[in-house]
Amino acid sequence: MTGAAGPAAALAAAGAGRSLKPPAISLSPEVVLHDRCNLVALPIVGGLVLAGLLGAVDTLLVTKAFILYIVADFFYILLEPKAVPSRPRVILWHHAVTFLLLQIPLKHPSLGVYTCYDGLIEWNTLFLIARRQFPRYYQQLNWLYWATFYPMRLVLFPVLLPFFWREMTSGGYAWWETAAVMGTQASLCVFNAWFLIASWRRHR
Repeated sequence: MTGAAGPAAALAAAGAGRSLKPPAISLSPEVVLHDRCNLVALPIVGGLVLAGLLGAVDTLLVTKAFILYIVADFFYILLEPKAVPSRPRVILWHHAVTFLLLQIPLKHPSLGVYTCYDGLIEWNTLFLIARRQFPRYYQQLNWLYWATFYPMRLVLFPVLLPFFWREMTSGGYAWWETAAVMGTQASLCVFNAWFLIASWRRHR
């Protein structure tokens, strides 16, 4: 896939059954180990998110599990920056922002459903890591990655902003809580836009 073709071509090619080969990238042992940890953790987090949306699990439990994952991964990368292929500082910033956002539904459990909506994005992260770790299934995983990237990162997160605003301004929450929610969610939208550009530049 060329840089000009972009991810849209990846979706089209995968849908048409054409072969897409994984980029020739040598993964360090640190990246492999971190990826494998995430391949265990992310399905659990993703499963809890779905269960929370379906009403099968208390969303406060989902929020606590999400915070545990974010904190653990933050310190993992902080102590071993080579655990991610590139830009560990950006990932740490993302985790810090996410941690701050999660403090609001932790304090106000009635907002836990929004943890689940935002948490759907972890399925996209799972496909990203699986694509990197299982080159034999690159075509299928690449399709799943881009098929979830656009609706989750570029549509869902911005769409949630007005819902967050309505919820926070009509529910009697403190002004700083409203500012924290809106600021962190907007920051994550910016991160997702940056992530798209970075993905294009990597020609994936």
